[in-house]
Amino acid sequence: MPPTPNTDAGPDPLKSQELEIKAAELQLRQREVEKAQARWWRRPPDALVLAVLAGALTLLANILVEKQTANDDLALETRKSQFNLVLQAMQTNNPDVANRNIHFFIDAGLLADEDCRIREAIDRDQPVLPATARWRPVSGAPGRRSASSNCRAALPRAILPNTSSR
Repeated sequence: MPPTPNTDAGPDPLKSQELEIKAAELQLRQREVEKAQARWWRRPPDALVLAVLAGALTLLANILVEKQTANDDLALETRKSQFNLVLQAMQTNNPDVANRNIHFFIDAGLLADEDCRIREAIDRDQPVLPATARWRPVSGAPGRRSASSNCRAALPRAILPNTSSR
C-alpha cells in the first residue's frame, strides 16, 4: 500500500522554504520593475556613465590648467622681452642715446608705461650700461652713410667684381 501523506504533523518544511524563496524572488522582481520604470535621474548611475563623466571633468580641468599655464607663460615671456628691450636700449655709452631709445620704445608701444614710471626714472637717473663691442671699426673705414648713398660706391675696389673691362 502506498504511503499516505501525514497531515497530522503540520506543514512541510520544504514547502515553506520554497514559498519563502518564491516570495523573495517576487519582491526582487518587483523592485527591478520599479527601477526600470523610474525616471532616469532617480536610478543609480551605471559604472560606465560615471567613468565617462569623470573623464569629461578631467579633460575640462586639464584644458583650464593648460590655458592658465599658457597665459602665465605668455605674460612671463612678454615681461622678459620688455626687460631685454630696456637693457638693449641702455647698452650705449651715451645717456642721451639711451634716453632717446627708451622714449622711442615707450612711444612705439613696445614698452608699457601707463603710469609714466619708466619715463620719470629715465629722465631722473639717466641710466647707461657699457656697450659691448662685438666688432671694432677699422681705422680709415668709411663712416655712417645716409640711406640714399650708393653702397657700391663706398666698397673698396678689391671687393667689387671687375665689370668695366668686359
